[in-house]
Amino acid sequence: MTRSFAQCRNIIVNVEGVLLKSPQQLSGTLGSLPPRRIFKSGAWLKYLAGTCERREAVQTLGKTLGVGSTTVETAVHDYFEQYRIDSDLLSILDRLTAEGKQIFLICPYPHHEWEQIREKHAPVWEHFNPPVLTAESRKDINETMFFTRLLQDLDIQPADSVYVGADTETLQFARAAGITSVHYRRPLDLHRARRDGAAMLKAADTYVLAALEEGFCQTDLVTPPASGAQYGPIDEIWSTLYALYVSETFGRSAAGARIMQELTTLAVDGLWSFMRSYENFPPDVELPVDADDTALALSVLHKYGQADDAQIKRAAERILANTDASGVIRLYFTPDRPRVDSTVCASALYPVYLAGLHQHHSARKTEDFLFALLEGRGYQAGSAYIPSPEFFLYVLFRLAAKFKPFRDRFGAILADRVTERSGLPAAPAALAQRVIMSRSMGRPCEVDYERLLDAQNPDGSWEPSPCWGLPSAEGDGYNRILDTAFAAEAIRLSLALAPEGDQGERSTSVAAAT
Repeated sequence: MTRSFAQCRNIIVNVEGVLLKSPQQLSGTLGSLPPRRIFKSGAWLKYLAGTCERREAVQTLGKTLGVGSTTVETAVHDYFEQYRIDSDLLSILDRLTAEGKQIFLICPYPHHEWEQIREKHAPVWEHFNPPVLTAESRKDINETMFFTRLLQDLDIQPADSVYVGADTETLQFARAAGITSVHYRRPLDLHRARRDGAAMLKAADTYVLAALEEGFCQTDLVTPPASGAQYGPIDEIWSTLYALYVSETFGRSAAGARIMQELTTLAVDGLWSFMRSYENFPPDVELPVDADDTALALSVLHKYGQADDAQIKRAAERILANTDASGVIRLYFTPDRPRVDSTVCASALYPVYLAGLHQHHSARKTEDFLFALLEGRGYQAGSAYIPSPEFFLYVLFRLAAKFKPFRDRFGAILADRVTERSGLPAAPAALAQRVIMSRSMGRPCEVDYERLLDAQNPDGSWEPSPCWGLPSAEGDGYNRILDTAFAAEAIRLSLALAPEGDQGERSTSVAAAT
């Protein structure tokens, strides 16, 4: 198991393939050849180990490849000129340095090549300890005793060190010397190793599960100071249901089962309201049954095998019959509240798809409404009831991950819209939703993931942000359990998609949201 950077003082980084990413092909006359034909050849490895001169290695390579020495020299020069450095990786290494870590660089280059690289990327090296040039020290990095001798020379212990490298053979030698190793392919691998993700996830799960043991988790209703209104915790079902839906760790827990059992008793003729009880709720305000909470309740019950097809179909038919004049699904099932909300519309389509009624006229009209919003970015300021644009995108993502017809229409543009928001400043819940969606769709999200990990509180939770709005009270709901549940699932998915030894990205929608 990979040791976290938090558990060590020394980090050994192989410059080749980590700090410096090399091109995939040679150039010029040798452009059709992979770089390994030169840089993994016996002649070049001898040169790297300092056991032969550069001129001798180049001449040998020219004879082997059937070209002149000048052609080989040109290919080598151009190869090193095309090296690039990942700026995201540098920011991580800078953070590690600020945290007091010692970073040792291994440079498997002879002096001539190293000078060329060092001058081109001069500002980089001042952040770290002086590099170890393997050729100058006549050490072969692919020799079994290399790391044992390196540790002795640096006067550090293997149990207090982590090696980061891109070459799998070298990783094996590091592990054989007792050094925990990180197989580097992209900055995500260092994000994971920099933090003890498993420990952070365990703390988050413990926090959420302890809260669920108390039943439905109440939400703080926060109003502007100028209003003069103050309310106690609001007893609503919406936040807890999303926490159960987002992760089976919570939904399949004993506490989750008890909550779902109570949920079935809260239905009114097969429909649900936002409120569980009206204690601490603004006086003279009563919320009728609505399409959003009905759809959410059925999505949770269906996911955990607690809803039958007939029940879902009846609710879906009532949702589809409850539309405005243009055919778009409304929030409340009462004629005196003809409200349409974008996130509610997306949520309401879930049981419609479960019931196989997505070709219904009202379903198509609602989809058209949602697609126009997505295409024109009309969701960026949030909606009257759901202030976060990420929440709107996440509710669409639930549909795309679960239902192929919806994914066929919305998948590509949804992935683009999620990527557009990557890296923007955001509260933890929004960061977590981006990570869940991006990981599942194979899109980059390292900056959001790092910020999310940075924001965890010592008790395992994350600070809440407005998850829903209540226009009648001019207030927003804040639920720490909901936001922590999203954050926990973002970490869980990140760890699952990049296990040690298999760090590849996944490129399709996955079961995280199904």
